[in-house]
Amino acid sequence: MERESLADRIEDKLAEAGIYVHVGLTEEGVLLDGTVNDLSERSLAEEIAGHVAENRRIENNLDVVELEPAEPQAGEYEYLEEPFGQEPAVVLGAPEDNGASTYFPPTDPVLENGEVVGGFDATSMDSLEVEPSVSGVGPGDDALAEAVRRELREDAATTDLPIRVCVEEGIVHLRGRVLSIEDVENAEEVAGRLPGVREVVEELDIAGVE
Repeated sequence: MERESLADRIEDKLAEAGIYVHVGLTEEGVLLDGTVNDLSERSLAEEIAGHVAENRRIENNLDVVELEPAEPQAGEYEYLEEPFGQEPAVVLGAPEDNGASTYFPPTDPVLENGEVVGGFDATSMDSLEVEPSVSGVGPGDDALAEAVRRELREDAATTDLPIRVCVEEGIVHLRGRVLSIEDVENAEEVAGRLPGVREVVEELDIAGVE
């Protein structure tokens, strides 16, 4: 009876810890047999058995069987990893949402010191904030100039362009030296889309063009 009661006591204590394995008694001590979810659970089972069995030898024959991750149910999304900037694949029966929650990858991610400048908005123009002027009529020239510099820095097409920005009464002046007419057009477009910009005056020089 002692052997049965000892095995039962150990199994009860293991069950309290959420571990359900077979406990047997041998001439040498206690035998643990079955499967557990991880190594920590295996060690815990041996510790509990040793505490209940006191000085008896514990033979730990428990196998670790890691649980497989649950399969997504129908209607749930599972995104596969794709290279940065590409739209992830949607698999396993994702429902049609008629465009209500379409994923739109960033089109102009700019990296600086290993971080994405401006976050993960679709474009650098998705979150524009310009401080108002003291009069409250429109954005202040200094704040508008800083906003233009920020947007030029955060847009992939203009982030490397050495452009100086000056704003006078809402009119943005772009000055500096760029490599191509495309650089000029990109800088004008980025600056011109900011709220509060009345006009963009392009005063940029193109390298190699006199």
